[in-house]
Amino acid sequence: ITAFKGRHSVVVVDPSNDKNWYVGPGDFWNVKKNWRHINGQVGKTNKNAIYRSTDKGKTWEKFKVGNSQTIDVGRIIVHPNNSKIILAATNEGLFRSDNQGKTWQQSSKGLAVNRPRDIDFYFDKKTNEFIVYLIDQTAFIPNGNTVTTKGGVYKSTDSGKTWQNITGN
Repeated sequence: ITAFKGRHSVVVVDPSNDKNWYVGPGDFWNVKKNWRHINGQVGKTNKNAIYRSTDKGKTWEKFKVGNSQTIDVGRIIVHPNNSKIILAATNEGLFRSDNQGKTWQQSSKGLAVNRPRDIDFYFDKKTNEFIVYLIDQTAFIPNGNTVTTKGGVYKSTDSGKTWQNITGN
């Protein structure tokens, strides 16, 4: 993509309109150099936006995500049946847009840590069922002589608005 320089982790095409493309900057998947800690992952880019093209990559718009100046985007999911809804897993947490990426809000209600490690979805074309699955990175918390944990596997049945823990044993 020649419209902007730097490292980019993800490119996604809208499944219901192939003119709409989204690009997320960063180095999210470079696990050897991006250590995660209690305060999240420090971004490696000087970008804080997700880029959107509505003409198959000929021109690009930039939309700010979060408050950091260094956002790393690991995954972008465009709702298969409603392209206004977009989810982005980032080093700043999980974000959701309801207007094709123009504005973004954190979408972490129900997530214990909000440090997404990965995200994917299931979509049934016949029933329009859309379930999003997210791995929330485990956090280890000192608790006297032991350690407790938060995080795990979560699912959302309302397009990423809320999350429920489905971590098993």
